[in-house]
Amino acid sequence: MRRTLLILLGFSLFLFNTLQAQESDYNCKAILHNYSNPTVTLISTSDIDAGQRNPAYCKVRGTIAPDIGFEVHLPKDWNDRFYMVGNEGAGGKVNVRYMGQPLNLKYAVASTDLGHNGYMEEENYGYNNRQKVIDYGFRATHLTAKIAQEIVNNYYNKPADYSYYVAGSAGARQGMMEVQRFPNDFDGYLLA
Repeated sequence: MRRTLLILLGFSLFLFNTLQAQESDYNCKAILHNYSNPTVTLISTSDIDAGQRNPAYCKVRGTIAPDIGFEVHLPKDWNDRFYMVGNEGAGGKVNVRYMGQPLNLKYAVASTDLGHNGYMEEENYGYNNRQKVIDYGFRATHLTAKIAQEIVNNYYNKPADYSYYVAGSAGARQGMMEVQRFPNDFDGYLLA
């Protein structure tokens, strides 16, 4: 009896220390200090408590030079997979609306604003600014995918086992450009 109790106590201490170590590894604020990429500026990291519509997660906001905005949401209870959502319409904002469902399914999830804020006015968007057109056309999606996966690796201390890109409509256009130009950025694409 005493030996069984001692074994259970030892196992309990081991389990407690393991869980405590895992929790400390998932330090949202540490990303600001541990992640380094000369083309990336991390604007903020925030620990978001679990709510009715979301699990507990780390929210990372940043920019990729010259002007690509992105967000990465890293659930505390992760399924070891990465999921990127495409944009609606002309983009112009991080697609937070579609990041919620994969986050609830324990995916690390990312989105980009395609290199601009707000809506494009067709008559002057990209006028005399070839970089904006390139960022919108393919560069923002590709770089956000690569950088978000680096952040996932930094946060969890391991890369995602699988990565997916999922989108419809204009986001599917992004995905088609991505799969044609950078087929190895994701393990799977779901485009509708």
